[in-house]
Amino acid sequence: MKPNWKRVAVTSASSAAILASLLLYFEPAPNPGIPYQDVTGVWTNCLGNTHDVDPKLFYTKEQCKVIDGENQLGDLEAVDRYVKVPINKNERAAYASFIHNVGSANFHHSSLLRWLNKGEHIRACKGLLAWVYAGHKKLAGLVARRQAEYEICITPN
Repeated sequence: MKPNWKRVAVTSASSAAILASLLLYFEPAPNPGIPYQDVTGVWTNCLGNTHDVDPKLFYTKEQCKVIDGENQLGDLEAVDRYVKVPINKNERAAYASFIHNVGSANFHHSSLLRWLNKGEHIRACKGLLAWVYAGHKKLAGLVARRQAEYEICITPN
């Protein structure tokens, strides 16, 4: 059964717990330790990890747990590094999930970050909804993920 990210987002859960729930929901792999190519051809393993993936190696649950933990911490740290205005834990988790999926450089150079840093929180959250293309194709999975991130982003603490 997939985790209920909506329930986690409206509880007193931390940004890290919300992010973990989102990634478990949107980055499931049938065999997380076996590298695979995503829809754009990028080698991936664990919970959507694309860093230094060797397609010839099998990764244990323990290795994936370490990789996933480091990635999630890095995603949250990127939010903290680039966001210059106060945000709530739900916004932080939504943007960290976005970073996990599109990369911190794309977040750093996005209009949604510019809007957020101008204090336009709702406009920035709505900006997430535009990022639904991979390989020049609109993907239903990205539409669903961005909707989830948006809903979390606009949910008050």
